[in-house]
Amino acid sequence: MKNLIILILSATIGACAPLQSKTSNTSITLGPIASKYEIAGNRLIEAALKDTSGFERLAEMCDTFGPRFSGTDNLEKAIDWILSEMNRDGLSNVHGEAVMIPKWVRGNESASMVSPWKKELHMLGLGGSIGTPPEGITADVMVVSSFDELEERADEAKGKIVLFNVPFTNYGKTVSYRSGGAVAASKAGAVASIIRSVGPYSMNTPHTGNSRYEEGIRKIPHAAITVEDAAMIGRMVNRGQNVTVNLKMEGRYEEDVPSRNAV
Repeated sequence: MKNLIILILSATIGACAPLQSKTSNTSITLGPIASKYEIAGNRLIEAALKDTSGFERLAEMCDTFGPRFSGTDNLEKAIDWILSEMNRDGLSNVHGEAVMIPKWVRGNESASMVSPWKKELHMLGLGGSIGTPPEGITADVMVVSSFDELEERADEAKGKIVLFNVPFTNYGKTVSYRSGGAVAASKAGAVASIIRSVGPYSMNTPHTGNSRYEEGIRKIPHAAITVEDAAMIGRMVNRGQNVTVNLKMEGRYEEDVPSRNAV
C-alpha cells in the first residue's frame, strides 16, 4: 500500500511544485485552491521525497514492459502487472474497468537531407501524426524560430517543409511547437512540419511526444529531428543555402481497441 501511494505521489511532484513557495527564491502568488491545500500538498511532497520506492517501482515497470503505446500488448501486460501489484499491496476491490482506446501505429519512418548533400536525419514521428505517401514528401525546408515568424513569412511556406528550430527555454513553453506545429504550418501552406526536439540537452537523439490536429485544418505529417540536425539545417539556411529533405512516415490510426482502467 505504501509503495503504491509513493508511486502516485512521485508522479505528482512536478504538478505540486508551485506549492513550495515558502522555500522558493521566486515570489509566487497562490490561487485559492493552492492556498487551501498548501500544507497538505507540502506534506505529500515531503513524504514522496523521503522514500524512493515509488521511483523504484516506476523503473521496474518501464524496464519490464518498455514503451506502452495506447493499444499495444505492452500496455495490456503493464496493466496486468499494475493490478497484480495493487492486489499485493492489499487494496480493496481491485479490478480493470473496460474502456475503448485509440490505437496509433508508428510504422516505418525516415528522414534524409537530399540537397545540398545527402545525410540521414535522426527522426521520430510525433504521436498521432498522419503518414506520407509511400515515396515520401520531398521539399525545400523553411526554417523559423517561432510561430510569429511563420505568420510573418507565411507566403514563403507554401509547398515547403517547415522546420521549427526553436531553442529550449522551458518544457511548458517549447512543447507548444510539438503539439501545435503541424496546425500552424498547414495554415501557412506547408506540406509537412518538423521540429527541433524539445529538451535542454541532446546526444543526437530525437525526442517524441504527442501532437494534435484541428478540425477543418488540412492534416500534414509532423516529426521531430535532433537538436544537432535542426541546428545544422538552421545554419545552412541562414547562409543562404537551399536545403531539401525527404520525409517518409507510415504513422496512422487504426480502429479503437479494448483496454482497461486500473481501479
